Amino acid sequence: MEEYLLSVDGGGTKTIAVLSTLKGEIIASSTAGPVNILENGEDLFRRNIQKSAGKIVEGLEKQIHFSCFGLPAVGEFENSETVLSDIIEDTIGIRPSLVVNDVVIGWAGGSLGRDSIHLVAGTGTIAYAKKGETEIRVSGWGSLIGDEGSAYYIGLEGLREVTKQLDGRSKRTILTDFVMNHINAKEPHQLIEWVYGLDEKLRRTEIAGLAILVYKAAKQSDKKATEILTKAAYELFECVEAAVNIMSFKKNVVSYSGSVLEKNEIVYNLFEGLVKERFVDVDIHKAILPPVLGGIILGMKDLGIEVNDEIVERLKNSF
Repeated sequence: MEEYLLSVDGGGTKTIAVLSTLKGEIIASSTAGPVNILENGEDLFRRNIQKSAGKIVEGLEKQIHFSCFGLPAVGEFENSETVLSDIIEDTIGIRPSLVVNDVVIGWAGGSLGRDSIHLVAGTGTIAYAKKGETEIRVSGWGSLIGDEGSAYYIGLEGLREVTKQLDGRSKRTILTDFVMNHINAKEPHQLIEWVYGLDEKLRRTEIAGLAILVYKAAKQSDKKATEILTKAAYELFECVEAAVNIMSFKKNVVSYSGSVLEKNEIVYNLFEGLVKERFVDVDIHKAILPPVLGGIILGMKDLGIEVNDEIVERLKNSF
């Protein structure tokens, strides 16, 4: 009877689950919606865990040798690992081997578990660094008091600028046209109706979705949109700067994941320039493996399986 590794990458926007052999071949995957239990609630958490992990392990529960769940909100409320493990077990019939914050599996995939920093800039923002047994996290304070540099931050700053332009407090640019067209609004009051009419559990995701409009406006030389992206890049740089200063690595290795750095070259180029200007000896690279495969890496390391080039390539090619 073959044994498998299960990894789940739960995000603020979507959740991905994969099933791998012990040799690193992905045999099944499934996606679902967000699983931030603090923002989306327990019902939606259960539903999307079932749609992702539950879907691919059905009938194979006894063959899961290791299961890793990288989830938002882990470490952000008392006994979070135990509480979430209990809910997951009750939902899909498997007790997780490991429950960590989603940034940890991002780190594991980013540099294959080596001493390094990993920066996630997707719907939210968080950085994680590990050197030996010492680990820290920077940012990750959530949408109400944090998430600087994230897609949510960019979208929210875009909305704030649009309100100024609609008021006449700021000169109107194409950013306002993009946002108003996106939400099918012709009058200012319709913007208010759209924002406050959003489902509270999905509001963060919807606002984060506006980041692409800020990017498109900046690509067309919109000054205000460019200013927003510049501020976002600096916020992300500060996350890395703080981690480097605290950890004192012999060599600074920074991997990254998330839509803001992977798909927005304006933010990435500004961010990279700031980091390289501040730290001469630094290796910045896109995550070697996506976060969900980072969970597989953690499982292999826990089981004593050597993660060699052959396994890494097999994971990449079969995902």
